[in-house]
Amino acid sequence: MNNDQYIQIDAFVHREVLMRASQLIEDLLKASMNGDKVFGGVELDNIENLYITDETTAKDYGYASLEAMQEAGEDRQEIFEWWFVSQWLYEQLREADEPVIDSEYGYLWGRTCSGQAISLDGVIERIYAKMMSGQRKGDDNPLKNAVRFPKPKSKTLQGKIAAYNRNWKKVEAAVKSGQTICLTDLMSQAEDIHLTNRANTAGAANSKGGD
Repeated sequence: MNNDQYIQIDAFVHREVLMRASQLIEDLLKASMNGDKVFGGVELDNIENLYITDETTAKDYGYASLEAMQEAGEDRQEIFEWWFVSQWLYEQLREADEPVIDSEYGYLWGRTCSGQAISLDGVIERIYAKMMSGQRKGDDNPLKNAVRFPKPKSKTLQGKIAAYNRNWKKVEAAVKSGQTICLTDLMSQAEDIHLTNRANTAGAANSKGGD
């Protein structure tokens, strides 16, 4: 993954992953196990995909079969972190067999790894790639008739920002009229602005250093 790709996926994560909830969810799960009261639907029985159920994943973990993994009692996924996520990402994670909860507090993802940026998680990279691929499939694309925002032709930072702001006004108008909007274009423009600004800042620093 090159730097530009990482920035794009990072922007995607910042949009779809809302807030860390590890301590809250762990406390609620403990409360449900230690008493009769369940808070907001957060309990072990409501965690979807808590257990591994496919042969391929079992073999990836070094077991001869899913049955062997189950007999060893190692088929339960280990959750290291809990995060609130958007409904769209929740649905994608559930489809990808990631632990999730549809709770009264919101949509929750049980992350099964830790110690690195979420942008680097394999499941997130695959979901992002699937999303981008889906937007290139023409007739199969759910955003085929969505309002699109072509990349501004201006090369200056000020011109790009001005065009970006104009496009957001178009978003407001489209929302009021009930049209579907493709935000990927705007994400790309925001990243382009970020890269241009970073290049300008670096150039200014180098020029100052040369003086």
